Amino acid sequence: MSNYKDIEHEIFTGREEAFELRLFRENLKVGDKVEFRGSDSCFSGRIVCIFTKLNGISERICVEDNRGVLLIKNRSHALKPLDTNATV
Repeated sequence: MSNYKDIEHEIFTGREEAFELRLFRENLKVGDKVEFRGSDSCFSGRIVCIFTKLNGISERICVEDNRGVLLIKNRSHALKPLDTNATV
């Protein structure tokens, strides 16, 4: 059974990780490695383009994997790659 200090640490750590993820997403640039993970799929590659949609508000990133497949996703869905030594 966890005590109050353990719970406090978990809450703090969760906030810290969320803050780091937000900073990661805000500072994305062309050439960065990113990953998109779903319940049954994973796509990782390098950002080749960042653009604003015609509405002038929403930003999208275009990511290319090592096969040359392009994926366009919302910037807010990008995650840090799990394996930082992977070749992409």
